[in-house]
Amino acid sequence: MEKAGKYAQASGNPTFITTHNQNLALLYLDMGETGLAKELLLKILDIYDQEQDASNLHVLALQILAPLYVEEKQYTEALELYEKALEIARQGGMLHNQGSILTDMADIYESQHQYKKALDCLKEGQEIKASLVNSSVVERALARDFHFEQREEELQKRDCKLKCVKKRKRD
Repeated sequence: MEKAGKYAQASGNPTFITTHNQNLALLYLDMGETGLAKELLLKILDIYDQEQDASNLHVLALQILAPLYVEEKQYTEALELYEKALEIARQGGMLHNQGSILTDMADIYESQHQYKKALDCLKEGQEIKASLVNSSVVERALARDFHFEQREEELQKRDCKLKCVKKRKRD
């Protein structure tokens, strides 16, 4: 991991650096080193902000950091991170992220007894998640239909060839 970090830094490529550091932050979290993970995530977010990066990785970094603030009961900071993540996710059309961010925001609002905001976030998040499920189901159905049509056409061709071969043998 140390060599990978040196290569990422040496490359000067912000994407390599942030990706490496994000992986390292996740490793720190797995090891229970929340402070180190938080410090690294804040550095990553600075790079994303400097680069004006609006990628899925930026959203993911915000989504990883926000719960650390929730654990510390710093709800205002956590909500700010989630709001920023939601804004980037909306700009990038990242529906899956939007649904989970809104659900996480609902949890915070609920813990703060802001039930109307919690309900609004929860409803919007569920609508987005439902649209993903529906679009996924539709995509799978269309793929099956396309596969069926291809297979049907192929079988019809084979049947026709077989009939032609049988007819030739009779003639």
